[in-house]
Amino acid sequence: PPVVTPPVVTPPVVPPPVTPVGNPVPVTTPPAAVTQPPTLTGTPPPRSTLTVIKRGPRAARSNKTVVFTITVKNTSAVVASAVTLRALLPAGYSVAKPPKGARFVKGKLVINLGDLAAGASVTIRIRVRLDRTVRGNRCNIVEVSAGNAPVVSAQACTRIVRVKGVSRTRVTG
Repeated sequence: PPVVTPPVVTPPVVPPPVTPVGNPVPVTTPPAAVTQPPTLTGTPPPRSTLTVIKRGPRAARSNKTVVFTITVKNTSAVVASAVTLRALLPAGYSVAKPPKGARFVKGKLVINLGDLAAGASVTIRIRVRLDRTVRGNRCNIVEVSAGNAPVVSAQACTRIVRVKGVSRTRVTG
């Protein structure tokens, strides 16, 4: 916040009263009232509101590729600034084809979406390869943040069935 210098208060100059003889009478003037500097209650920057929906298959087979769809929407009347998506994939998942502009940071897939206009939405598809040994219920989580919005998250859970009959080729010789 800007620094506000309190105004300098100068008491008004009052001439001393004059007696009929012409001698001034000493008068004490009360000090001028000192006003407090105005309190600055600066307006906080406008906040935006984001929503995120993540969809994926309810069931899948191991050793296959599946697609997760993530939709981020700005539901406010204010531009969401510097929107960032972070996806955490569980063990046994690997990104088959990263979306454009994606990078890995500390084990998370990170995508900078830039500014998102009021009422606008963006959809990202992430192709994920399920390892051949993965099975059971697996949930993957996505978090979305912006410079002027709180973090929101969503998850998609998939029941993975291990492929039976996957054999290893034995080389002899």
